[in-house]
Amino acid sequence: MTDAETPILEVRGLTKSYAPRTTGWFTKPAPPTKVVDRVSFEIGSGRTLALVGESGCGKTTTARMILQLVTADQGELLFEGRPLDLKDRNMARRYREKVQAVFQDPWSALNPRMRVGEAIAEPLRLNTSLDRGAIAKRVAEVLRDVGLDPAMARNFPHEFSGGQRQRIAIARAIILRPALIVLDEPVSALDVSVRLQVVNLLVEAQKRLGMSYLLISHDLATVRYQANDIAVMYRGAIVEDGPSETVFETPMHPYTQALFEAARFVQPGTEAESDDTADAALPTKSGCSFAARCPKAFARCFSEAPSLRAVAPKQRTACHLYEPLESRAETVSAVG
Repeated sequence: MTDAETPILEVRGLTKSYAPRTTGWFTKPAPPTKVVDRVSFEIGSGRTLALVGESGCGKTTTARMILQLVTADQGELLFEGRPLDLKDRNMARRYREKVQAVFQDPWSALNPRMRVGEAIAEPLRLNTSLDRGAIAKRVAEVLRDVGLDPAMARNFPHEFSGGQRQRIAIARAIILRPALIVLDEPVSALDVSVRLQVVNLLVEAQKRLGMSYLLISHDLATVRYQANDIAVMYRGAIVEDGPSETVFETPMHPYTQALFEAARFVQPGTEAESDDTADAALPTKSGCSFAARCPKAFARCFSEAPSLRAVAPKQRTACHLYEPLESRAETVSAVG
C-alpha cells in the first residue's frame, strides 16, 4: 500500500477490559482484566491482514470490537478514511453493509429452520430495495461463485457437509459485495481435506471482488499462504507486525520466534483456538509482558514496557533488543 492510498480500515488504540466473575457475596471485587491493550493497525484496500497469537491473546475480542459485537472501552475505528460514528445513521448503515464476517463454526452460523437460499438472501432483504426476482438471481450467482449448485438454495443446513456450510456462509458474506470481511478461524473447524479448497475460494473471491480481509488464525501455514500482512499478538497487545513474508523470514520479537518455532512441531489442525479472556490477563507489574518467558530478557525488560516501533523498513516490534529505526538513522547522520 502506498502512502497515497487510504486504508479501508484503521484501528487506533482499541482497549477492552472485563470484570472478573465474583465467587461469593463477601468476595472483594477483583480489578478488571484487560484483554486488549491499545491495539492499532490498518488494513489496505484489497489486502489481507492476519492477526495471530496463542489462545487467549485477544484476537477474537479485537475482531468483535471491529464488528461492533463488543463495545471498546477506548480507541476508535476509521472506515474508508473517516472516523466511524454509529450515531450517524447513514455511516452506520454503510458500515453494516460493507463489513461482513465469516465465523469459525459452520454448524452454528446458519439457522436450521431457514432454507439456505433465504439465509443468503437475508442481507439483501435487510439492506437493499431489490425485488424478489433480483434477489433470487443474486443468490443463484453467489452460490455458483462458491462452487455450489443454485438448486441447493431450497435445501436446509442439515443437508450439507461442514465444508458446504462454510461455502454458504461465505456466499452470505459476499452477497452485498463488502469492502471488508472479518474471517475468524474460517477453516479450523473443517476437515483437513477441504480446508485448502475453502482457502482458495476466499483468495479467488478477494481477487474477483477486490475485498479486504482481517484473518484471525492460529494456522501459520494458512496465514503465510493467504495474508499480505501479519500482526502478532501476545497478552492483548501487538508485539510485532509487518509484511507477511518479511515477518516469516526474519521474525524479530522473541515471542514471534517462539511461536513460529512451536508451529513447526504442531500438526496442522490439531489446535482450534478461541479467545479465553481469563488467559488474556495482562500482568500488573511494569515491564515487558513477555519478560518472564523470554530467554533473551535483561534488566530493562522487567522495569520498562517497550513500545511498538519501527526497527526495520515496514516492520515494527515491541522489544528492547532492537533500536528504533529513526534512532539508527540519527546516529548515522551524526557520524556522517
